Amino acid sequence: MMNTLRNNAENSTSKLKSVHTEKIGGISQELQELRSSLPDIDKMKFGFDNSALHKGKILFTATNLNFAYTTQPLWTENLNFQITSGERIALKGQNGSGKTTLIKLILGDIRPQTGNNLPSRQQSGLH
Repeated sequence: MMNTLRNNAENSTSKLKSVHTEKIGGISQELQELRSSLPDIDKMKFGFDNSALHKGKILFTATNLNFAYTTQPLWTENLNFQITSGERIALKGQNGSGKTTLIKLILGDIRPQTGNNLPSRQQSGLH
């Protein structure tokens, strides 16, 4: 009697595992199909092509730029770069790596601890 109960329980468990595996496989397939039908949905896109500025105008220059919320600089090396009109830029990095801080520096919302951030908006009339 005990063997029969144990065998029935094992068979029920086996059937449940099979059904569970089947459902998970189906859900995974559906998720994969959904993801492939919506490519690049997780990326921000901006339409800068219709900008009134001519291409190549210097919009921002950073020289030895760095920022610190404490005594430790945010970036191990100071940043040096220029942003010109018509350029496409991607900011990539882990959480806490300074992407938002860099945007705030570029916009002039905060001042760097070291280096210069020279937005050209004063000269070009951009705000």
